[in-house]
Amino acid sequence: MKTMTFKFVDGTSSTVEISDELADVYEKIIKYEKKVHRKDTRRHTSIDAMKEYGYEVVDPDADIDEIIEREELLQLEQERNDRELRKEEKKQARQLKYLTERLTHRQAQAYFEFTYLKLKKVEIAKNMHITEGAVRKLILKAEENLEKLRQKEIEEDEAELARIQEKIKDNVTLLSAQEKVRTHKKLTKEENDALNLHMLQVLFGEI
Repeated sequence: MKTMTFKFVDGTSSTVEISDELADVYEKIIKYEKKVHRKDTRRHTSIDAMKEYGYEVVDPDADIDEIIEREELLQLEQERNDRELRKEEKKQARQLKYLTERLTHRQAQAYFEFTYLKLKKVEIAKNMHITEGAVRKLILKAEENLEKLRQKEIEEDEAELARIQEKIKDNVTLLSAQEKVRTHKKLTKEENDALNLHMLQVLFGEI
């Protein structure tokens, strides 16, 4: 047997003994109320009014375990949605950081809100306290600057790729020259130059 204290609206209280089974049922009810964030109220609220404000009216004959399980599933879904939201926020933070490092602050803000937040130009103008025409100019200028940067990055990547390809070619030529030296075969001009360059690098480091 367990004891339980009940408090009444008139301020009085009463302590009674209840069976373990009834105590377990009561604990489940308390757990359910905590899950759905319900608070005690002394206001008389009609069922229709509760539905209107988004409260779920629970069937008194419903199984408490099933209700708790449903609420736990809803909580898991909410947690998953929260993780997705945080993931999206981190992604947007990286995007904004990329823009602010390459554009002026105003260009970055206008372009970010238009491209990633999908805001209308009139909304962006309100946020930035400027005209819609000014927003349009900022976005166009941002797009122009970003395109220039992209072209520059492409050119740098192509130059790096060409350098790597040339280095690979030099290494192949050097390996061929070394093999011919080992087998006492005649070197081509490219092989001789590659071998001489390699010897200088060994003696004096990268040149």
